[in-house]
Amino acid sequence: MKNEEMISKKELLAEANITYGQLYRWKRKGLIPEAWFIRKATFTGQETFFVREKILERIERIQQLKERYPLDELAQWLSEPVGQVELNQMNLHQLKSFPGIDKLPAEIMAIYQSVGDASTPYTFEQIFALAVLQRLHRAGRTIADLKLAHSLLAQVKVDALSTNNEWQLYLLRKQVSSGGISAEITLSLVAPAGTLFDPDIEVITKVDLLAILDAVKIDLTTEAI
Repeated sequence: MKNEEMISKKELLAEANITYGQLYRWKRKGLIPEAWFIRKATFTGQETFFVREKILERIERIQQLKERYPLDELAQWLSEPVGQVELNQMNLHQLKSFPGIDKLPAEIMAIYQSVGDASTPYTFEQIFALAVLQRLHRAGRTIADLKLAHSLLAQVKVDALSTNNEWQLYLLRKQVSSGGISAEITLSLVAPAGTLFDPDIEVITKVDLLAILDAVKIDLTTEAI
């Protein structure tokens, strides 16, 4: 797996066109988790870095919404358990306009379309799972990988994830041999960030589940789709 691309604080401020004060105000409000600020040693001393894609997506959402909703209200939506947040519901027709989900292969959408007819609202858990699958699809994962992740996500308790900001979904690959025959198997796993695996196991993809959970929660709370 390719290492996650990092961006320095200085680069972030320039690329996102925000100030130091804005960044740290959003941090104090809880809109950007403390754990996303990663301190690393450089030749000039200690510097702060972020996972590039994750931080830029979050800042884009904050900038889109901050003119329409108070920051304290946005922070409250992020901090409350899913079960306590009043969420908009979406049926199949509305779901297709949800950011990114319309890009999922028809074969994956068909799994969820079987839940009910076009007027049946999707649950938060189903929309969250689709958002995770969309992220995996965007990372170049195959239909088989997405189906494997779907089977795992169907068992995930979303409320449990919201109590810990370090949960990741991992797709793992391992070569196995028996009787002169070799095969490659792919596994999916939900585990804390930084989990160590056997050296023979390759991490082919990982996604931050809480970052996706927060994004879906904000979209379903704020957007009357």
